[in-house]
Amino acid sequence: MGFYVPWVIDGSKHPARLFRRTYQQHEGEGSGVSRPGDLKVEALTVPGTGFRVAPGGGVAQSRDTSGSSRESYGPINDQEIIVSGVPGTGSSGGRRDLVILEITDPEMESVTYPPPADPRGTGGWLDGASFCRITVIPGVGASVTRLEDVSDPAYANVTGVTLAAINWPASTGTITAAMIEDLREVHRPKSDRVLRTRALSGVESDDLTVSAAAGQTWPGLGSDLWGPIKIPSWATHVRGLVRWNGVLLNGDAWGDVWLRIGTGATRFESTRFDSVASGGNQRTVIEASGGTYLPVAMRGTEQRFYPIGRKDAGSAGSSVVRLDKSSSLTLDVEFYQATV
Repeated sequence: MGFYVPWVIDGSKHPARLFRRTYQQHEGEGSGVSRPGDLKVEALTVPGTGFRVAPGGGVAQSRDTSGSSRESYGPINDQEIIVSGVPGTGSSGGRRDLVILEITDPEMESVTYPPPADPRGTGGWLDGASFCRITVIPGVGASVTRLEDVSDPAYANVTGVTLAAINWPASTGTITAAMIEDLREVHRPKSDRVLRTRALSGVESDDLTVSAAAGQTWPGLGSDLWGPIKIPSWATHVRGLVRWNGVLLNGDAWGDVWLRIGTGATRFESTRFDSVASGGNQRTVIEASGGTYLPVAMRGTEQRFYPIGRKDAGSAGSSVVRLDKSSSLTLDVEFYQATV
């Protein structure tokens, strides 16, 4: 064809292909949902032979032909969809089904979709349901987690957004929440990294002594260590690390360290440390890394990030685990979006 009419020339004809190409230039390659909660597949309120799909939108990269690899569709659903009548399993064994949002564009070249029977009536060109549908692909392989992984040649060029898998046990006719495996990915998820450091002064020396499960803020500077950090309103999760640098050790000591967010129970998983410093004073680095889901109430707020430690009661009684003027701390966290 050569050049398409550029976006946008007044009085010219602009084909749908041009809009799909421009859309991908804006949104980027790949497929996924637009926001963390979009198009989530869940069991019916009263479990039965179907499931429900939450409202939301997504990006579906075309798989029609090699020439359409630069094109993407933008499906949007503004109400909950109920899918019913999914066949169950018999006594011979279980089954894995893949659930996708399928694009049914009648102008595709490699997959045949009929155009609306009545272009102006119900189900016509103005009806989005004419060009999108929730499709259940039955009996896919156990390792299939994307539409692109399906080996059935009938789906080789199907365009869509992967939503979930349904893992059926044998002799089952009802879909429950435990059977639904969420496979959505956020398309071009947002992320934001925060790096904070703090070198201790001569008057900020602090020993790790508490053995209780809740541990102690270490060093005990509390809210003065790094100051508040703004959690983005769009963030659903956080991951990262806190590092205690130049920790003074003397004697055998072991325990746990972690990062707590705010004054509640939101925290990273703990990391075990175990030191043997019987030969005298030694300096080392102790690090805790991990991540956690961010409660909705915490998003868009300012929170303090507290380094927490506990020294196991089984440590040698005279052992020392100390932060002093030769020590510093590093906090490196990334807020990001993931499906919820």
